[in-house]
Amino acid sequence: MRIFEFHQSTHQSTTLGRMKGLGIDGFHELPLLFPRKYQDVRRQHVSTDFSKLQHRLGEKVFIGCKLVGQPLVKFDAVKKLSTTDFTISDRHGFYVNCRLFGGSRDFITKLKARPVFCLQVTVDDFRGNLQFKSINWVDMKWVGRIMPIYPGKTKYISPDTVREKMLDMMDMAIPQCLDYLHKQFFIKTQDDEIRLLKSVGSNQKTLLDLIKQLHLPPTIEQGEMAQTIWRRLAAKYLLDTAEKSIAQKTVKKSAIDISNALLQQVISEMPSKYRLTYDQEVATRDIIDDIRSARPMNRLLSGDVGTGKSIPISIAAAAIARAGKNAVILMPNESLAEQLRRDIAEWWPDTDPKLVGGSIKGLPDSRILVGTTALNHRIKKDYLVDLLIIDEQHKHSSAQRLKLARRYTNVLEASATPIPMIMGRVKFTGMEISVLREAYIDKTIHTHLTEGNPEDKQGMFMHIRDIVAQGSQALIIYPLADTKDEEKEKKSAEKAFSAWEKFFPGRVRFMHGRLKTENKLASIDALKKGDADILCSTTAVEVGLNIPKLRALVIVNADRLGLNQIHQLRGRLARNGGEGHCYLYTPDPISDKARDRLKFLEQCNDGFEIAEQDMRMRGFGELHKNSDTQTGWDETFLPNQSITIEDVDWFLSQNPTDEPAMTY
Repeated sequence: MRIFEFHQSTHQSTTLGRMKGLGIDGFHELPLLFPRKYQDVRRQHVSTDFSKLQHRLGEKVFIGCKLVGQPLVKFDAVKKLSTTDFTISDRHGFYVNCRLFGGSRDFITKLKARPVFCLQVTVDDFRGNLQFKSINWVDMKWVGRIMPIYPGKTKYISPDTVREKMLDMMDMAIPQCLDYLHKQFFIKTQDDEIRLLKSVGSNQKTLLDLIKQLHLPPTIEQGEMAQTIWRRLAAKYLLDTAEKSIAQKTVKKSAIDISNALLQQVISEMPSKYRLTYDQEVATRDIIDDIRSARPMNRLLSGDVGTGKSIPISIAAAAIARAGKNAVILMPNESLAEQLRRDIAEWWPDTDPKLVGGSIKGLPDSRILVGTTALNHRIKKDYLVDLLIIDEQHKHSSAQRLKLARRYTNVLEASATPIPMIMGRVKFTGMEISVLREAYIDKTIHTHLTEGNPEDKQGMFMHIRDIVAQGSQALIIYPLADTKDEEKEKKSAEKAFSAWEKFFPGRVRFMHGRLKTENKLASIDALKKGDADILCSTTAVEVGLNIPKLRALVIVNADRLGLNQIHQLRGRLARNGGEGHCYLYTPDPISDKARDRLKFLEQCNDGFEIAEQDMRMRGFGELHKNSDTQTGWDETFLPNQSITIEDVDWFLSQNPTDEPAMTY
């Protein structure tokens, strides 16, 4: 199976050697190594007339030439630098003097060995005379062809050496590669191969033809198209594999009998002020239907602050307890866990939910356990977790979220802004989702991108002063580039406090990560009681912060925070309805990419849409079930290639009906 038929290998290596430094783990991966780029060395692009290069100064070109005389090597003992001077001419006898710096023994040997040779040079001019710089040798066997330029590794293996290795080892590697691909894509016949290639938009008939097109394309455009087709194949493999890992197999133990009468009784016992919205009714029904099924639930509940995610969560937990089974609810912190536990206990006293956290010793006896990650350490393997609910799932790693999940466990994850990996699973692998958009109160949040010019800064300050004068309150967030530096974090909050205190004496409080919990709570309580108007804080502000009169938020250096984090912070505004104002303040110049990201927040207040945009910007991590990579791009069978959102989007554009339906 030869694709480089013009190359006669004198030695075929049986080991990968330094190719392993490029991420090549086996010979079967060699044919899948992408060229970094292609260079057109077809004869019409090789100049043998130097006089025509005078108008191409600064360009990289290929030249056909011959050596005139003998190269002269000099060594400067002071500078400890060797130089090689030599002269070349074109077919018309036009001479150009050239100079190489550094070690050039191999280069000189090649010059002397061939009467005519090809070089890649940068055209330059010195005092009116043509000059060539950045001189590189081009093997004559590539003249007349498209030459692949492979990746290299500095001071380890050069791109030219990689290309020679590819030439030497490709014939041996291709059969192993094809066997590997046939197993990955379950190819048994030629028709299977044709169907696979057709599904990714390729007009090639075999994978071997596609390998040839990748490494020895007739044109640069066809080489780039081959890379696109291979990326689509990798994306198809990724999606197929992820779907299989996400798909839940039937587990009889997972099905829990919750009758309609039991469910309606649970709902009827809730306080009248918590009348279910239509979205909550639909979400609750879908969650209970999943629990009744023999396929373990794997559902995302998405809803912004104020849409009442805790209602379907609480109903599901109470119904499970009434059915004689166990529900475990993982919360981001102990105060929120206690708040939810208290609500469930008030609405359904007989369920007797218990708190599990750092301040509570041991594991209480209850059908409903609500707590922090302490649950992961207290619950033993013999404890039956029939329903696992993870609230604010973006606050936990995959290991923390799913440590308690057994084969039969029904899993419900909830978040206003799901992490990119979960969004990827929803969009591309069919993970079930319920979205809450109806809110109990009407509120409008206005977001303003305020860059560092004095007029806009003054306008922002005057607006905040007016809001405070009307009896409302403001939160000022000072994130840091390195939030792990607690000392810098402390100084940042204290400096901000001093600045705002000058304008609002006695009415400013501050908090940062190094403050004790009681001091943080004291600062928040001062605002709740009306003893303060402004809170200066780092991102130590907890999820669930509830200051009813908070109507202004300033995030300094907002470009340092992610979309989801900003949306979570502005969700603290206008908790009782009305209007709120969020200022994204960037005192220093920001990039166009950062500006576009923040402008998106000016236009969008929907947490689900923001989470999807965040996924597109940061990557969806790895989509398979057991992955803990929550952002970035998924790696597949292509060495050094990650699959991006654009690669998988192609499948959605070809099969729009395959996009998972969402429950609203």
